[in-house]
Amino acid sequence: MTDEEALSLIDQESRRLGVSTLLTPAYKDELISESDGHPYVIKILLGQVAKERRAVKPERIVASADHLLTALFERTYENLSPAGQRVFLLLSSWRVFVPAIAVEAVSLRPGNERFDVTTALAELRRFSLVEEVVSDAEGEQFVGVPLAAASYGRRKLEASPFKVAVEEDRKLLMEFGAGKREDAHRGVLPRIDRLVKTAAARASENPSALEEFVPILEYLASRVPKAYLRLADLVMEVGDLAQSKDRAKVYLRRFLETADAQERIEVWLRLADLCHSTDDAMGEVHALGEAALLPTATPETIGAIANRINNKIRDLKERRIEASWSPEVNQLIERVAYAMERHITTLSATDCSRLAWLYLNIGKEDRARDVALRGIAQEPANEHCLKLVRKLDT
Repeated sequence: MTDEEALSLIDQESRRLGVSTLLTPAYKDELISESDGHPYVIKILLGQVAKERRAVKPERIVASADHLLTALFERTYENLSPAGQRVFLLLSSWRVFVPAIAVEAVSLRPGNERFDVTTALAELRRFSLVEEVVSDAEGEQFVGVPLAAASYGRRKLEASPFKVAVEEDRKLLMEFGAGKREDAHRGVLPRIDRLVKTAAARASENPSALEEFVPILEYLASRVPKAYLRLADLVMEVGDLAQSKDRAKVYLRRFLETADAQERIEVWLRLADLCHSTDDAMGEVHALGEAALLPTATPETIGAIANRINNKIRDLKERRIEASWSPEVNQLIERVAYAMERHITTLSATDCSRLAWLYLNIGKEDRARDVALRGIAQEPANEHCLKLVRKLDT
């Protein structure tokens, strides 16, 4: 690089690292001189400045330019934390771009000693030992090691006490699939899908193998919530059915905690179906009610949900389930009724009967009659509205 290009790089990197105010013009000149204008050397030396928060004197490490970078790698590697060394060796051993959260998740594999991957990656970024790309899909970071650093890292791995652990980590990391820098725009979810397929395949042969993947997938889902839907599918596909349904309900609820409105209705209805299949009546009513209250719910959807709620409440009352009269259930039904009534001018006679039954189920008989009569006015022979009015008249 020319001195002008090197100076531009120093300004760019010092801004990225937040150390611009520490560098004087004289220090920049010395940095260019001692690095021989090598861009990667400049980046690593500035990483040392960022670490120590002072303008560390950029002493020439070795006179021979041929060995300058290797010597600099040696000094930088020795200054890394154990976690930083381990993550660097892992990424060097398989030189692809992988999601940063995949590297973090790998540390959770059974038998692994816990270490702080997030801090380790930040340390490697500071020394420019990893490159990063941010995905457009989820805003997650993908990381990879530059060629020169990876070559050094692979040599270092051969005699490292981390070798066995790194090789085990790499096996799991490879299940996410290889990727290039330009693949990052697709996001993390396709990589998670690949891991889920691997987990399903192994668990189909040995159900206990599922538990090896669960903590990893749960961590990934905490960062990419759509992975909770994959987890729900996975546990339903493998293992004891009753237990799997309960676990799937947990994962669906976790997804719903952060999901966008347009993504929720299908999942609430799926949760309602799961609750129905496990005889979780109150869970079913709650899920149905939440689905009906979404701004994306159409009048037709709300009508179908109202019908399910009415049938479920009738069943609960016939079975004398005390919770069916609880204030919480009444409040939920009332909210669904109000949401449905906002569309009353477009409701069919049958949907009017469903709305009327919602009101009747919470003791609002007068309003139930008014809505049923509205349905009869619209369709005089509608048996549902007629039956409800007869019930109220007796």
